[in-house]
Amino acid sequence: MVGGFEQAWLEGNKSLCTSVNPEITYPFWASTYWGEMLDVSEAKAKWLRAERWLHQTGQTAEEADLKLQVRGIWSVVRWHGNVQGFSGLPMKGQARLFSSDYLDSRVIDAICMLTLLSLRGRLAGDETLIIGTTFAESIRLLPPIIDGVSAGPILASAAGQTYLEKYGSWFQDGDHEKLYTILYRDPNHWTTTREDKPVQYGDGLKWDRPEDFSEGLQSWIVDYHGAEFPVTDDLPCAPQTDGFNCP
Repeated sequence: MVGGFEQAWLEGNKSLCTSVNPEITYPFWASTYWGEMLDVSEAKAKWLRAERWLHQTGQTAEEADLKLQVRGIWSVVRWHGNVQGFSGLPMKGQARLFSSDYLDSRVIDAICMLTLLSLRGRLAGDETLIIGTTFAESIRLLPPIIDGVSAGPILASAAGQTYLEKYGSWFQDGDHEKLYTILYRDPNHWTTTREDKPVQYGDGLKWDRPEDFSEGLQSWIVDYHGAEFPVTDDLPCAPQTDGFNCP
């Protein structure tokens, strides 16, 4: 499997699956990982046999002394728990993240949070905010602005309105310059916007901006800035060449 990776990649394949769980797709590096884990499992089996010996009774005094020494070491280093993938993330979770599986809003929100945390303490950390999918969904429920007036009732829930007010206050602060949000596009596609002046929209598939989001966003901007912002489609975004790697 490892030897056939290069040719499979050249033929356009992006992931692999097994007959055990054919509905789950894995990244190509999983084959190398499995090979390494095979060595680990064999080593673990030897340690387990040694552990069973330690629990035997009737050892000699010398064996009993060795038993105490080994148990002292094992109190620090153990073979307990599930085998983990890189960075402590379980292998199954990594397969979902790096393969062609669709990532739902919970995963996208977690990625947004981790990205924002990585900016903390850097130059851009205090003036940039990256927020998850709830913001865009709430924005879509705001009425459009027609002739400078709201054209309908606010359909967002009370919690959604509070959510928008929270980020509206942040957006209104002159020291805060960049507000990024992730937007869902049906079916199973993610895009992004930067709420600034102008508002920039980016889509790796080059789809048109969704009208309901654009109108609701202008309504929100008017509430906190008093006037609409121009909107462009030039937010730097890598071209998407497949159906699952939303850049």
